[in-house]
Amino acid sequence: MKTPGLVGTTEYEMSSPQLRHRKAADFFRNNGYHPSSLLDIGCGNGTVTVGLRRVLQLDKVDGVDILADRLEVPEWLRLVKVDVDKENLPYSDSSFDAIYCGELLEHLYNPDNLLDEIYRILSPKGVCLITTPNLASWYNRLVLLLGYQPCSLSASFYHENVGKLIKPVGHRDHIRGFTLKALLELLRIHEFKIIKVMGWNMGLGEDYIKSPLISYSAHAVDVLMSKIPSLAARLAVAVGKYKVERRLYRA
Repeated sequence: MKTPGLVGTTEYEMSSPQLRHRKAADFFRNNGYHPSSLLDIGCGNGTVTVGLRRVLQLDKVDGVDILADRLEVPEWLRLVKVDVDKENLPYSDSSFDAIYCGELLEHLYNPDNLLDEIYRILSPKGVCLITTPNLASWYNRLVLLLGYQPCSLSASFYHENVGKLIKPVGHRDHIRGFTLKALLELLRIHEFKIIKVMGWNMGLGEDYIKSPLISYSAHAVDVLMSKIPSLAARLAVAVGKYKVERRLYRA
């Protein structure tokens, strides 16, 4: 029986994560952020983190990943192994001006632990960009209407594609599912200030659909739907801190 994969680098050679990181880099570039430090949570071996580093013009970047002890990384990436589901991040309070947490919350049993830690280590004027698949995306709504399993949430660790109309490539281990309303409510519970809400498209349809015609059509619709965050394939939310004393939320 196949063992469920760990959060790591399984998707990084596909166009989808490359697109997400380009969009993350564009966010920091286009909104005038010039941080002196960056933490990429769930960064893998830094294959796609390099784009963020280039845009932010940083010599060194910090990263955490559960597979850190198995990865070869470039010298500029200070990578440490952390199980963010249950461990604290090994950084002091208000350590980072910029944090990127891309496509990670959906893999966690306890996202509250990570959100508390992000708040703790984010500087008072810092920004954290969080992205996650949208459980209420246009295509998930469509497949649910047809009686299929949502694409971004699996019924089984060992058989992830059971009941799915669209069968994603690779192993994803998605445990949680977030709609826009749920994600924003959870972030507010953790007392984050919502800076910007964006909808992102999934990437090239050829990563998921073999038929070129269907792939092209799905991609066109996906780009259009990304303009409506509640229907977009992926949710991207930039958050910061309120300038008030905060009490940590614990379940």
